[in-house]
Amino acid sequence: MNPYWKSVIFFTKVSISCFFIQWLLDNYFDLNHWKPISYPFFHWLANFFFYYGCGYITLRLKDSSYLTSYKILNAPNVTQQVMNFDCLSIIKGELIFLLMCYGYGFFIEYSSHSPNLIFNLAWFYLCVISADFTFYVIHYTLHKKFYWIHKKHHEYIDLNGFVAEYKSLLEALVITTSDILPFLIFGTSINQLIAWIIVGVLYNVEGHSSMKLFYIIDNFHHKHHTHFNVNYGIAQYLDHIFGTM
Repeated sequence: MNPYWKSVIFFTKVSISCFFIQWLLDNYFDLNHWKPISYPFFHWLANFFFYYGCGYITLRLKDSSYLTSYKILNAPNVTQQVMNFDCLSIIKGELIFLLMCYGYGFFIEYSSHSPNLIFNLAWFYLCVISADFTFYVIHYTLHKKFYWIHKKHHEYIDLNGFVAEYKSLLEALVITTSDILPFLIFGTSINQLIAWIIVGVLYNVEGHSSMKLFYIIDNFHHKHHTHFNVNYGIAQYLDHIFGTM
């Protein structure tokens, strides 16, 4: 399958997932009933719950003897690495991210009404294409000009889901801002934003998990961590266009 079709499939999976999660929130767990001061907390909570929850699940799957056909094998020169979890560092990091969420909340113009279903699907499709483009540009620039910001993320070559958010504070600020840039510019409903956050965490964790479960088709991002100067995008078509595969 060529990189363009792989990218279309990825964008479609992300868009439909966001659409479905927002539909669930709109109809069964509507966060619009809460006061806007609580919205940044929901932003943080969604990221926290799905990052640690999915990170743990994918780590157990990677280490198990099941689903072997869904595992991405390491290159022969990659040795096993074990992540050290420091509770104080985790608490500090989560408090900083919570403050970041409240900072973003100051700039986001929230609407209490969600747009119609067709508009939502198109909006999410445009958002993931935008996120892929900005990530490619930022990621490539970090590697070529500002690697000191990005090098922490590359300390682990033996990947697991928790590597997804293992990065410096400055990189976290830059990447998170680019991820939600359309929402900062055009506004959003809280349900729409939370759907975007959840799906973003899901495909980011899976992309670093050494597993191919749903969003991930092949070893595209895994190869970036083992070969370093290739595969800068989230999807694949930009790397194909610019010759960085």
